[in-house]
Amino acid sequence: MTPKHLKLLDDHLVALANRDIKRLLVMMPPRHGKSVLISQFFPAWYLGVNPDHRVILASYEASFAAGWGRKTRDLLHEFGADQFQVQVRTDSSAAHHWNLRGRFGGMTTAGVGGPITGRGADLLIVDDPVKNAEQALSETYRDKTWEWWTSTAFTRLEPDAVAVVVQTRWHDDDLVGRIEKRQAEEDWRVLRLPALSDGADELGRTAGEALWPERFPTERLAAIQRSLPLHWWESIYQQRPGRHTRVLWPLEYFEGDDLWFDEWPSDLRLRVLTLDPSKGRGASHSDYSAYVLLGVAEGGTVFVEADLSNTRPPSQLVEDGVRHYANFAPDAFRIEGNAWQDLLAPMFVAGFKQHGILAGNIGQMENRVSKRLRIETLDGLLRDRQFRFRRTKGTELLVDQLKNFPVARHDDGPDALEMAVRTARELWNHEPVESVSPWNLRGGLV
Repeated sequence: MTPKHLKLLDDHLVALANRDIKRLLVMMPPRHGKSVLISQFFPAWYLGVNPDHRVILASYEASFAAGWGRKTRDLLHEFGADQFQVQVRTDSSAAHHWNLRGRFGGMTTAGVGGPITGRGADLLIVDDPVKNAEQALSETYRDKTWEWWTSTAFTRLEPDAVAVVVQTRWHDDDLVGRIEKRQAEEDWRVLRLPALSDGADELGRTAGEALWPERFPTERLAAIQRSLPLHWWESIYQQRPGRHTRVLWPLEYFEGDDLWFDEWPSDLRLRVLTLDPSKGRGASHSDYSAYVLLGVAEGGTVFVEADLSNTRPPSQLVEDGVRHYANFAPDAFRIEGNAWQDLLAPMFVAGFKQHGILAGNIGQMENRVSKRLRIETLDGLLRDRQFRFRRTKGTELLVDQLKNFPVARHDDGPDALEMAVRTARELWNHEPVESVSPWNLRGGLV
């Protein structure tokens, strides 16, 4: 039996094909059948009943879009002659561009942001224009997607064409969000189906009822919700983006006297020291240099102290680092690699030698994922209250930056904390991190 939400979606697609509606926005959570119906079965059926129409389908990558073109073509290869009396031309049957034999119709696929060759579209499908969170959080990517939509995709529409944009929401300023705000005159019909009903539902679900209970029952969705930061659950599964313009974590994550400590415990299993020197490309002169001292106790509790300053020169930065290393005796010391690396490396080497410190396991950490996504990985430790913060001015500043992330002006403390947590996990699990380049004490990188 067809699930209720797919039957509702199918009704909207039929109305679109009949020109009862001309523009359709579909917002649904992942793995709920939207793409198979919209990007495979719908265009095959549409071309079967409209064999002289052209279909253009776009997705986040050209190869991914071509995959839907291939599946649609194969459906018509198998069933077109019997069901619709249409056949795909054997001499024009590439996955990304194929035509029907003896008719004007066919299908073209493209990647979002890329060119769309050939004729116009009687049916335009844009399916998942965003690949991942990093793209969604990039204003540059969102601007490029909108430019492509307005200058390339939308201009392909024939006078009586219809269009459907389907996606899982990532950001309130994504393509669907901009269409809603900037193309209201196009009379877009919006079909929003959250994973758990919020009470205002076209399916008549009660609040908290699952969208596809046979596949994703309430218990499974609750487990997914617990595993995600709140804003990603709200965006990806509930189709309610918007928290990207507000703080990431609720204040209760930081409340309670039990969250703070005065003296380091004696049962630490490992110790880590990290430094975000803040002087990389694009850094502001007022950014903080941030040291984080992190220790993991026997039961898994993570103890943290921070030393943040926006006024210390390189010599003081190195002197403070040598002092922290000598006093804390970390199992590993990681420094974020950036444009300041060449200056700091020999200064640290000289500082250790001057104080007679035989330092080991020191390395430069290259961050290959955006800062926003890296810091978000702290969510589980914060939510489960596994952090303990030492009562110092620097640590209080770190916690304040966490409370106001990502809208705070500075995030150097959370950045150094994420590096420390990542390093601790490396040591705990005995899994070397590929992005770390070791230093030697003769100067610079090995």
